[in-house]
Amino acid sequence: MKRLLYVFTMLIAFSACEDDYEYAIDKTPTERKVEAKTELMNLLKGSEFGWKTVLVYQGPNDKASAGDFFVMKFEQNGENFNGEVTIANGFKEEKSEFVLNHEAGTILNFNTYNDVFHWLTKPNIWEGQGFGGDQEFIFMREDAGNLIFQGKELGNEMILEKATEQDWDMTDIQEMREKFLQLFEKNFVAFKITDGMGATEENPFFIRFNPDGVAINMSAVPDKEGWFYEMVWEVDGEKVYGQEASYVFTHDELIFSYPVVVKGDTLDRISYNEVDDTWVIGNKSVVGTLATSDLPMWQSPGMVDKAIDIFFQQYASGWKMYPWNYDEPDNIVTGYAKGIDEECEMFDYFAVHSNYTNSAGENLGAGFILEGADYSGKYAFLPIEIIKLDESELKFVWNGEVITDIEDAAAAKDVINTDPHIQNMLNAFCNPVGWSIYCSSYFYTPTWEIYPAEFYNMEDPSIVIKAWWSISY
Repeated sequence: MKRLLYVFTMLIAFSACEDDYEYAIDKTPTERKVEAKTELMNLLKGSEFGWKTVLVYQGPNDKASAGDFFVMKFEQNGENFNGEVTIANGFKEEKSEFVLNHEAGTILNFNTYNDVFHWLTKPNIWEGQGFGGDQEFIFMREDAGNLIFQGKELGNEMILEKATEQDWDMTDIQEMREKFLQLFEKNFVAFKITDGMGATEENPFFIRFNPDGVAINMSAVPDKEGWFYEMVWEVDGEKVYGQEASYVFTHDELIFSYPVVVKGDTLDRISYNEVDDTWVIGNKSVVGTLATSDLPMWQSPGMVDKAIDIFFQQYASGWKMYPWNYDEPDNIVTGYAKGIDEECEMFDYFAVHSNYTNSAGENLGAGFILEGADYSGKYAFLPIEIIKLDESELKFVWNGEVITDIEDAAAAKDVINTDPHIQNMLNAFCNPVGWSIYCSSYFYTPTWEIYPAEFYNMEDPSIVIKAWWSISY
């Protein structure tokens, strides 16, 4: 009896499969392609308010990551498998064309240029593929109402989720970006992590937005200037630079297109809490705050000792304040140095030295040095005391009479006491509060240790001096 039931069941199953098989082979390849394109077209145009997605791309050769938030509305052109698509991000909206093709699957092709969408694929002078975006997407499946696509050329995943009417109102995104960029009016913007990434309340972990880190050539997409960032942090005493990457502003959160991963924990998103005016980390394994400050928020151990023992006496002329600082052309101290060089007839350069020996072989100790104009070899020396306040804080105190080999010593002293640019420089350096140093070391080559140092005037943090020092082995 059991055997008869088994045979009867198998006959029914075979009959059903045979019906499906006959139905499938009953259609030509062309008919099946038309059916697949019709299905996708109906899905695309069937959402009342269109679709939304976040696309994040890894640029070619690990050069940059970039992404954006998009809302899309598809309109079919008659009965054809093409039409018009309206695409918006948080800041702009534009119409272009799309077409459905069928090759190794049904393909959605954004086939005419759309400034909102195609900036991620637009070639630039260093890479033909832009930031690594696709413009043709193979339809893979529908999953819980979402449409899943895969980039035809580069394999990027695109998930279209049904949009709402509210998704087209970008006011909140624009306000979020404005609020976020206001943070960078401070010198330091950093995450202070107190749990995750190996951090504790007693020993927090810091991740800083590097203000000088973005070097991407933006000539192809100049309107995206200021949309990119670089983060920097330290692991076991070594400085780590994250990849240059773009912000992705959405209705719910700000996504960092290149995540920070430390000790298995990931940070790649934050949201703004309007109630208490804070930025909240969206990754569950990481606890911390996004903090800002005009002064360094953590110590750079040993930097005062290195500055006094090495960097302030590394060269015969000491640490010069150059008037052509290419990193900070609008820097206040650069302006003082430029004024001395161009407008002071007696002196060209201002320098700091912690153990100065003049041309006659006399050791004068620590002091400010004003070099004579026109490479005369003459100098004026202002003796100072360099006081160590902390591991990365110091102050300068001018504590003695001017020493000079300029023939008219009285005139030299008068210039020092009256020239506005020299006075500005002296007042900045000898401010009563002192200087805070932010610096981390890394190896540029196996024989050189590079120290990119930042000196912050603790009385007036708008006065910043940046220097790149090195030690050879």
